[in-house]
Amino acid sequence: MRITCLIGLSLLSFFSCKQNSQGSKTFRAVIVREDSLPIAFNIQQELKGDSIQWMIINAGEKILVDDIVEKGDSLLINLPFFEAQLNLVKSGSGYQGNWYKRTSKGEQTVPIFIEEGSERLILSGESSKYNVSGRWSVVFTKEDGKENNAIAEFDQVGDSLKGTFLTATGDYRYLEGVVKNDSMVMSTFDGTHAFFFSAKIMHDGKIGRGVFASGPSYKETWVAVKDSLGSVDETKALMQLKGVENKLHFRFPDLDSNLVGIADERFRNKVVVVQIMGSWCPNCMD
Repeated sequence: MRITCLIGLSLLSFFSCKQNSQGSKTFRAVIVREDSLPIAFNIQQELKGDSIQWMIINAGEKILVDDIVEKGDSLLINLPFFEAQLNLVKSGSGYQGNWYKRTSKGEQTVPIFIEEGSERLILSGESSKYNVSGRWSVVFTKEDGKENNAIAEFDQVGDSLKGTFLTATGDYRYLEGVVKNDSMVMSTFDGTHAFFFSAKIMHDGKIGRGVFASGPSYKETWVAVKDSLGSVDETKALMQLKGVENKLHFRFPDLDSNLVGIADERFRNKVVVVQIMGSWCPNCMD
């Protein structure tokens, strides 16, 4: 009886481990730019019955992706919010294919490779010489020489790095990466925003030789200086106050299908704040 129970427990343990190994996998995905700068992100894959479900992970952000069509060795993945897709075929222990995104200039197609693994961005070398945690004043420089100011907020624990860049019109999403020796790299991908940052950490409390890559080809340079009191210049925000003669008129159904309009009695002689948000806007989503 004891031997039978042990065999039963062993078989149960075996099948449980086998199911977990097949049902849950971690992937490292890389958007492939022409200049080879790696826009990398992580994917947690789960099997829900006969369906595949993904969780795209960027630092503290987790994006559920459950609109996945599997046909043979192909996957068509409709990414939420941003009119973007991944069209993949199985390759070895992962996938390869293209990231499609609709833009104002037409459809954008960029190669993507996905392989099993939990690493994100890979840097060679020894553990970090510096800790960049804190607030930094940043200057981005475009290829035409035009400069834009921003604030960076970094949180470094050991060699792991998280953070973002803040501007008057939004942020650069949930960035995650690594620090080795005097080098730092970070990246994010949420379906429409595909960002890569790299830089060198200087001994004088500055960050230099920074590179910012976005999407398939766009690129800027950046530098930063430690500044605990740094702030964003909100006068450059994309908003203006118009004269009272330019009134806003609207009438739309609410979530319960009841019509709501600016001329409704409940708004009479009251200040009315109308906030317009877009599903394509990550700050609106936040």
